[in-house]
Amino acid sequence: MANYDFLNDEQLKKSLRYNWKIFSRPHLLFVSVINSKKQIQIAICLISTCLLVSIAFFSWGLYIAFTKEIAINGGEIREAVLNEDIKHFNPVLTPNSEAENRMTSLLYHPLYIVKTTSFSEKNDNNPTIVPVLLENSPQWKNSDGDGSQNFTKLVFNLKKNLKWSNSQPITISDVEYTFDRLKEKSANTEFSDAFDQISFERINDLTFALNSTISYPNLINIANFSPISKDYYESKSIDKLLSDFRSNKPMVTSGFYTFTSSQVVDPNDDKKPLRDNPIRSHTEDTYQTVYLDKNPIQNYQNVYIQKYIFRRFTKLGDVGGNNSISLEAEAKAGKIDIFIRNILPSNLVQSSEVRSKINLTQSKIPTNIYYSLFFNLKVPGYQSVSLNPTLRKYIFCSLIKNFRTLSDPNISIIDQTRQIVPTQLSDFNQPACDGDPVSWLDPKIFSLNKDDKRDSLELIQNALGTQIKLVLLAQPNSETITSDIQKALLDIGIATDLVPVNSQSYKDKIVNNEFNIALVPLSISSKDLSTVYGSKGLDINQISLNNNKSLLARKFSENLDNYIKSNFRDESSKKQLIEFFVQENVSLNLVQINIELNYSERIRGLKGFSYTPLKSSNIYDTLPMWHTKVERSLAR
Repeated sequence: MANYDFLNDEQLKKSLRYNWKIFSRPHLLFVSVINSKKQIQIAICLISTCLLVSIAFFSWGLYIAFTKEIAINGGEIREAVLNEDIKHFNPVLTPNSEAENRMTSLLYHPLYIVKTTSFSEKNDNNPTIVPVLLENSPQWKNSDGDGSQNFTKLVFNLKKNLKWSNSQPITISDVEYTFDRLKEKSANTEFSDAFDQISFERINDLTFALNSTISYPNLINIANFSPISKDYYESKSIDKLLSDFRSNKPMVTSGFYTFTSSQVVDPNDDKKPLRDNPIRSHTEDTYQTVYLDKNPIQNYQNVYIQKYIFRRFTKLGDVGGNNSISLEAEAKAGKIDIFIRNILPSNLVQSSEVRSKINLTQSKIPTNIYYSLFFNLKVPGYQSVSLNPTLRKYIFCSLIKNFRTLSDPNISIIDQTRQIVPTQLSDFNQPACDGDPVSWLDPKIFSLNKDDKRDSLELIQNALGTQIKLVLLAQPNSETITSDIQKALLDIGIATDLVPVNSQSYKDKIVNNEFNIALVPLSISSKDLSTVYGSKGLDINQISLNNNKSLLARKFSENLDNYIKSNFRDESSKKQLIEFFVQENVSLNLVQINIELNYSERIRGLKGFSYTPLKSSNIYDTLPMWHTKVERSLAR
């Protein structure tokens, strides 16, 4: 085929009527475009723009296809604390507040995490063990001669190459030192009582065991303590650690964060002077600001947030003027990311008020802490009141039917099917409360009178001819729920004396049986009912002192012992325990405690930030995934 000379072919020139010589001089193209009609110029511009955009999108698509987004270090989170004491950060000491406990949990990792689902869910509530400093979950090792497990020796294996934030190794000696501290009288109460009959055994450099003098299957759910450094704390006892400066500012930690910033800017001072970190309050014996820096050594899951800052406020609302430093002012200024509080019966500030003041997104997360009413079957000094089965049924059924509203809307009333049987037994029973309330009472002992003038009921003990009056024992800081209970009892004709107590006197009165009804905070995390209803707890084991023969026939103590020794698997013992609680009405699960989580728009959009309200009340569970900065890397 012949080659045409496009620049000289006369026929082609005539047919297309273009000056083809301009292609030999490219700059003439631009001249032609400039001299062309406006419509042609617009068309050429549109075509060129579309071509460039297409190339850009194609290039970006290739970039996205062959790379992936990865988190990188950086950024900070600011958490608010409202009127909670912050005095030390040492896991072997009893925390002064939930906020302090949260800070300590960021500084020190536990041996493992025990995760439980909400007891309001219809499942068996078996805890899940998640190893943290351990290579795997603790294992029961020894067994009885017949091959059955006796639950007296629990074996732990530490991970290799664990290190403190100062790069020194975490050793078995550190774990043993921590365990010895937790056994001391004034140690963290979460562990000190549980380790009363437990001893430590070193097996090798990475393996140790906890040995119990009794069958103790629940030990696996409560031995998840956080080790501290023996060398850093110079082997000091609990009494010395309480006043040691290293408990106030631990520079050697194992967790996500540690103290590396010795001096920091005071956010409450306009002149911005440097202050020692943590910053102590000018007016109170507590810290007001705590700066935590990312631990340079990560033993568990790596975190990306570089700095975690806690700010303590003494007031929620902003009153302006010199007193403008409030949670409300800081939140509205965009300086608060998270505000968490346990919604306890003692809370005077409602969630609706918190939400309106600080304008953060708010969620209520159920916890595994609940309040139960317990009837004392052995009451020295109160024998004039007969807590016979009919009186118990009258009170229980009346409360189940009528106790449906609370003065504090932040607390949840437990579903009726979970009220009579302890939640650890994972059983659902509809209470047998049919019939007229009068029919629940023994007419030989009690009579129910109505005072028409006052429109009130009075439950009379016939032998004395006086109104029944019970002693109600309540935990400190449970005033609102206690008031609701007193009112509900008075509505059914029963007066109560509320005994003012502090934490220590509350324990003493429980041990000495100086009450008729006790309001008791409990947790589903303990599967061992003996710590609650056995000889160490609320003392159902002394039912022989009660005149009810059916109590003795049910063999509560024997069934409880068998159930515990079977690692909570003996279905026969469990069935009889359930029957005991259903028929005898000795305890009533009343209300569930919630956690209130408030978070900002910034953190709601934070990459990796998430929580599952019904599955976990610990917002820090997803902390290792939170990040504010990212970069793209070639995908593999």
